[in-house]
Amino acid sequence: MNLKNKITLFILSVNILGASNNLPDTFIKHEIKCENGIFYSCYVMGALYDQGINTNDIHIVPDKTKAIYFYKKSCDGDNIKACAILGALYMQEGGKTNEIMARKYFEKACNAGNKTSCTLLRSLPHHETRDLFNTILKGKSWFAVIIQFYLQGRKYEIYSFIKLTIN
Repeated sequence: MNLKNKITLFILSVNILGASNNLPDTFIKHEIKCENGIFYSCYVMGALYDQGINTNDIHIVPDKTKAIYFYKKSCDGDNIKACAILGALYMQEGGKTNEIMARKYFEKACNAGNKTSCTLLRSLPHHETRDLFNTILKGKSWFAVIIQFYLQGRKYEIYSFIKLTIN
């Protein structure tokens, strides 16, 4: 077992899996807990599939599709770290569709107080936001749009709207 796998195993076993001597059983327990609505376990599963692990006891190949599935379940359960990680995963993929998804998850994490997500959200191009505002503005004043976003708790979009309106 190489040093990276030893470190990964240690971190997962102590911080996430609960220092179990039986990783396969613990892995299965987290998967079952996730499916039963324990969203922290979904976060654990997302992290395992995101990073992968290879030990004598367990071998998990990194699988972004499965990682995204579990992170989404965790984010839907209001695990803000999972939302932030989802934003980062979509941001890494690039493209307009992934930009929209990255913005969605960064915004959720940012609105919940994750400052890193707020910073990353501001770094994304504003093409999607501009399209959204053009659609919303049809027949409305800019003030009505800001009030609409405020009432929906969409703080970042207010900032983006004002920034785009000024430019």
